[in-house]
Amino acid sequence: MKIAKIYTVLAAAAAMLGVASCDNPDTPVMQKPTEFKLNVPPFAQQYYELTEDGTLELTCSQPNYGIGTVVKYSAEVSMTEDFAESKPITNINGASASISLSSGEIATAMCELLGIVDDDTWQPFVDDHVRPLYIRAIAKVGEVEWSEIASNVIELPRVDFYYALKTPGFIFLTGIPSFIEPSTENRDKLVRLYEPKDDIGSQVYSAVVDAPAGTAAFRFYTQLGKNWDDVAEFSIGAAEPDMNSVNITDKFVDGKYEGDVVVKGRSNWEFTWGGGEMTITVNLKKNTISIVGGAQEVVVTKYVYMVGNQADWTTPDAEAAATYEPWRLVCDDGSGVYKGTFEISHLQNDASDLYCRFYQELAGWGNAQWASPTGGDYLVTPGVAAETAVGEGCFQLEQAINSTISVSLDTKANTVTFDFVD
Repeated sequence: MKIAKIYTVLAAAAAMLGVASCDNPDTPVMQKPTEFKLNVPPFAQQYYELTEDGTLELTCSQPNYGIGTVVKYSAEVSMTEDFAESKPITNINGASASISLSSGEIATAMCELLGIVDDDTWQPFVDDHVRPLYIRAIAKVGEVEWSEIASNVIELPRVDFYYALKTPGFIFLTGIPSFIEPSTENRDKLVRLYEPKDDIGSQVYSAVVDAPAGTAAFRFYTQLGKNWDDVAEFSIGAAEPDMNSVNITDKFVDGKYEGDVVVKGRSNWEFTWGGGEMTITVNLKKNTISIVGGAQEVVVTKYVYMVGNQADWTTPDAEAAATYEPWRLVCDDGSGVYKGTFEISHLQNDASDLYCRFYQELAGWGNAQWASPTGGDYLVTPGVAAETAVGEGCFQLEQAINSTISVSLDTKANTVTFDFVD
């Protein structure tokens, strides 16, 4: 891992000064551009196939703002030339006029624009998934709203897209209202526990189940098959012995039970139930279960990871989970705002400034989901939100050593705020 080089932001500062200073006629002032051109790529008239890990490379002219400044580029796509309905696409290159768009993100946008939301709505496109696609670029300086300008529209007439929507995973429950065999024939009869729509891949499944009064008992299956024995290896139960029950009635505290699950376990959780709704949540990453009386909103605690010189630029992969556990930002209310407070007692090579970016997962090096907007080192102002971009640029917080700092990352607004804690 290369240590990030120090990047000065004098140009950006001068740009903002230009916006504010009007008294001196000799001072350059940022102007609203009137022309912004997106170039037609050489392959535009050819067949273009979108793939999950591919990119679409485009180039554009830099709008004339009258002064040198840092411009953030992005793009929008539409299925119609008039852009009556469109979807934004992230520029992987951030502040570069060489625009790089994720093919997977484009395919997702096309599905959404065409009203594809599930397997049923995808069926009309199964054998007919080549469509014209319209693209325009967007340029903007920082948070200056009036600086935003859209380019001309270009057409890619033959874009082959695919079913790119991620849908929540689920597991099957059997036992409520009765022990229905977990077979493919009973697929529509079985109760399902689903992942949250905003946390697909979390392997946290939940459902509100209405159970009659009496003895409640159940277990789960991740897949269906021909009969009970055919799906034994896909079972999730309270214990390993087959077809037994573990009574947990006495383990409910204030109407709530929390315990462990056993994968490839066909024993049931069994308890006395007064009747009515219960909320069941199964976490297959932690192999835990909770059962709560009544209908409860299930909010999954999610994390992002601050990767930088405070952790000696340790490779952010699964093997480094323990290293990065103290550097996690947490969101436990579903807002998309991740927060953390950190004591900076060590910085690599005895540095005084913090350099970091933020990764959604510990999956190794590569573009961070929330990096600096310039692609290089970006000096932040404490208490002031800074824009983020996909990339490997670092946020730089001066004189962070031996301080306690707070970090708030808004993943919906794509901004991050650093501050010092007294």
